[in-house]
Formats: sequence, C-alpha cells, structure tokens
Amino acid sequence: MTRHRNSNPGLWLVTLGSVGLIISLWQPWYSFSFPGAVLDEVQQSSSQYGVLGPLINQGAEILRHLGTLHVTAWQAYTFIPAVLLVVGAVAGGLSLLMLGDRASGTAGIFAKVGMVGVAATVYRMVDRPGHSALIHIAWGLYLALGCSGAVVVGGLIAAGGESAQSPVPVITPLPDTADAAWSTANSVAPPSG
Repeated sequence: MTRHRNSNPGLWLVTLGSVGLIISLWQPWYSFSFPGAVLDEVQQSSSQYGVLGPLINQGAEILRHLGTLHVTAWQAYTFIPAVLLVVGAVAGGLSLLMLGDRASGTAGIFAKVGMVGVAATVYRMVDRPGHSALIHIAWGLYLALGCSGAVVVGGLIAAGGESAQSPVPVITPLPDTADAAWSTANSVAPPSG
C-alpha cells in the first residue's frame, strides 16, 4: 500500500508546494523605490528651506542610495501570513502522513486548503498595502501564489489517484469438496421458523 502512495506525484507536489508556501512568507512580497525625478526635485528645492536645506538634501541622497526597499509578508500583514502558514502546515503535514502511510482518505482536503491559499494571495496582489502605484509586487508573492496553486493541483492529482486505488471487490472461488464437507459438517443449521 505504501508503494502506491509514494508513487502518487500529487502527494509530492502538495508537500513541495507547502514547503514553498511557508518559505515564501519570509521572502520579499512588495518592493518600493523612491522615484529619481522626485528625489531630484527635492534636492533642487532644498535651498528654499534655509537651515534645513542641507539636511533635506542629505536625506534625499540617502534615499537615492537605499535603492529598492523590500517588504516581507510578515512585515506587511499579520493575518494573511498566519492563514498561509496554517495552509502550508496542514497541507504539508497531511501529505507527509499520507506518504508515510499514517493517514488515508484525506486527499480531498488538499485542494480545498490550497484554494484558501490561492484566494489569500490573489487578494493581496489586488489589494496592496498603502494602495500606492509606487508599491510593486515582488517575487515572494508570486512564489506564494504558485505554491498555493501547486497544493491545489497536487491535491486534485492525489484525490484522483486515491479514488483509482479504491478497494475492488474480490471474488472468492468456490471451496473444494473436502472444504465444502468440512464447512457443512461444522455449520449450524438455521433456525426453523
């Protein structure tokens, strides 16, 4: 029975997708960089601020050297990363239990749990923090979406493989004459009614 489960690529896809989803929570989800034109304008107008002018000029130069700033899922949110962490832990844990032949019949859960991950990541792609055009989606959010999709696809493959491995009725042959004589001699007659 373990050979059949270990050969199910859906379970392996769910496991890898879950690990990738959990890892993506600590990767850059959003990037932000100050536009060069805005920093140039700030530096040109810094002389209008008198004593604060050199400080403003130096601050604009520091922002220019910082380049692109990245924000992870945990830095941007609290609830969505927690949901995705639970999705990854549940899907990954169940897939490992099924691969180890410690659980069965749970393949249908993977697609449902994975859809929660897909919905959460798509929602955060559409509804970015700050609602600013300067905030761009970074590769970590794409990784989270891809891994959530892998959990869904792997769950569908695993569920298809699990239903294909469902028990088939076994037809037993008729007993030999010696077995038939023994079974009729040791059987109890049904009650007459």
